[in-house]
Amino acid sequence: MFDQFAYAIQQKYPDLIIQGDVYPPTALRASIAQALSMAKLAVILLLVSGQNPFTWFQAETPQIYSWAMENKVISLSFLAVFVTSCYILMSSFSLMLLLCETIIEPN
Repeated sequence: MFDQFAYAIQQKYPDLIIQGDVYPPTALRASIAQALSMAKLAVILLLVSGQNPFTWFQAETPQIYSWAMENKVISLSFLAVFVTSCYILMSSFSLMLLLCETIIEPN
């Protein structure tokens, strides 16, 4: 992914030297991203199967979960986009490092 960004920038600004790499996420960020992904799958399975986990604990069902049960297509789409965005931010985008130096040619 870094190479694609570097190539696109290099095409637009040929005098720009781009040095960098995509660095792996820290262990904490990778763990949080993995937990988010697993939680997303669990919620998707619960919604698709029509299960209400709050009744298992004799707790009141939150309005957002009731809405999600009634509007499965929209809520699953929103959930997928939201969690995937969070996952991307946690695992890669926030850790991509671009070090750029501008070459100034003398006139």
